[in-house]
Amino acid sequence: MRMKIGLYWLIVVATLMVYCSSNEPSNRLPVIEDISLYPTPIVPGQITTVLAHIYDTDGIITQADLVYDNGTNEYTVHMDTLSGFYYASIPPLRIETGIFYHIVALNAHGQSSSPNGYFVVQFYQLAAYLSPLADTVEIGEQCIEKIKIVDVVNLFGTTFELIYNDSGISIDSVTLPQNSIWGEKECIIHHDRTDSTLAVGITALQTNEQDNVSGSGPMASLYITARRSGSYNIGIANIIIVDENGTINAGLPLIQRDYCTILVR
Repeated sequence: MRMKIGLYWLIVVATLMVYCSSNEPSNRLPVIEDISLYPTPIVPGQITTVLAHIYDTDGIITQADLVYDNGTNEYTVHMDTLSGFYYASIPPLRIETGIFYHIVALNAHGQSSSPNGYFVVQFYQLAAYLSPLADTVEIGEQCIEKIKIVDVVNLFGTTFELIYNDSGISIDSVTLPQNSIWGEKECIIHHDRTDSTLAVGITALQTNEQDNVSGSGPMASLYITARRSGSYNIGIANIIIVDENGTINAGLPLIQRDYCTILVR
């Protein structure tokens, strides 16, 4: 008899525990998953949209934010929603900009944060740009900018113009950088200077071997002297790329370009 009573109370207690457990709030935090970037690849001058599936198993999402950091500043952007997916956009970025980003979602019980993601803005087709994008120098000092080329095919020679304000900065010389796209090839460099424009030509010396080069890398170094305080841009224009047969690169009309800024103090 005592055994039956004891078993009865054990069942009652277990039933109550199950009941309380099933009715106790779960207090679960938001779930953030399936994070993606659009479009890819991410190239300079385009808006990047971050998309994620965010949901709450026992309530509603009260807020979702995209947080991103470009190495200088951190920004928080409110995310809009559509059918359970949340999205926000990062404004157009310059080349070589690295971005850390994560998503923060809130419900009545607190907030969840996704792991950090990271991407670097790069050109993924024929392009030429100056690097670094910005430099700061004192009056009378010299800095070096490199002209980098991306995804070039059969490069034997090139001509281009550098457009800049010669009242504040001067481009003193153009040389081949170390570890350049030209490799071990010998090249001839010539330039012609006019007001605020430096026309540059670089040509490999022809040999009995294959003289074209392809790929990505630094193509030239510019030695720049600061003359007067101010902010000065250097841009690339009128780029021509030829192979060793004298044929102009067929993708040239689509070549992308970017500029750099020299801040003189």
